[in-house]
Amino acid sequence: MKVYGVRIFVSDLAEARAFYAGALRWPISFESDGAIGFDAGIQMIVEEDDGSHEGLQGRFTGISLSAKNLQAEYEALAARGVRFVAPPEEQPWGGSLAHFTDPSGNILTLVDL
Repeated sequence: MKVYGVRIFVSDLAEARAFYAGALRWPISFESDGAIGFDAGIQMIVEEDDGSHEGLQGRFTGISLSAKNLQAEYEALAARGVRFVAPPEEQPWGGSLAHFTDPSGNILTLVDL
């Protein structure tokens, strides 16, 4: 088995589409009623919360996105309106990371290993 995709729940699908396709520049792989798939190396499936997924939006997702040059990627994303929790920080394990939020408050991580 291998990972096919990761699901992220959002409050506004149109706003999420603009963020993930526009600011993050992920290609759309599919669109259906209530969900959009983005090709981010694996399928990132953004789903509109119909109210049955309490607590699954506006939280730390645990999703880490790799960047070859974290500082440059941070600056480019910030210029496109991506909101970061804090600037990149070096970590005790040797890499650096920066957390950012999508429009629904989901927190994702940009990491330089």
